[in-house]
Amino acid sequence: MVEGTRHRLTTGSVFLTHPGLAFRCRHDKRCPDDVCLTVAFEPDAVAGAEAAWAGAGWAARRVPTPRLAYVGGRLAGAAGAGDGFELERWALAGLTALAADGRGAGGRGHYAPRPADLDAVTTTCRAIEADPAARRSIAARARDVGLTSTRLTHGFRRYVGLSPHQYVVRWRLAAAAELLDQGRSVSDSCWRSGFENLSHFCRGFRRAFGLRASEWRRLPLPERRRKVQAFLRGPA
Repeated sequence: MVEGTRHRLTTGSVFLTHPGLAFRCRHDKRCPDDVCLTVAFEPDAVAGAEAAWAGAGWAARRVPTPRLAYVGGRLAGAAGAGDGFELERWALAGLTALAADGRGAGGRGHYAPRPADLDAVTTTCRAIEADPAARRSIAARARDVGLTSTRLTHGFRRYVGLSPHQYVVRWRLAAAAELLDQGRSVSDSCWRSGFENLSHFCRGFRRAFGLRASEWRRLPLPERRRKVQAFLRGPA
């Protein structure tokens, strides 16, 4: 119960709070066994998102938007694995998703996420992240998860906000940045990260990170890491 309005929260629901918010909770079960994953942000981090949430007029969502459903699943997976780095990464992605959904509440639709499609998209994302240089067609990746190419592509756009190809390119650029960090040349980083055209790689790298690949190591390492993480969690 929030400010006189009752919300029924179920698996996957999202509840936004802020300092000073008064609310009451009641469980259907006498001895509840549900588990809630709580993510807290520093005030400065959410300053740009709060207006979007208020404008959208929601403090709770029984059915999360597709983007939030995807991020929530990745957060839960990171929590289950005890991976602090991934937890932080997906918490930041959650903040990005909340802000984007607040500004365009109907952008991805309000339909209930389909667990099978969401699981297939998540499995494919994990495979791409583990080996972005792998040369596999969308059709082959779709067969891996029991979907058609069309359905997998639709699922990616709905839950991730990118096509499978765009997701592969994004992770190849991140892999190239890591190779450059290791002292590899621009051309070597290009080929090893899965790109087949050096000019295409250089243009994509500059669009992604705001500077040429040849200039990458001039930045301090923390700034390079920040750019890569911001790029990976950035909006579609």
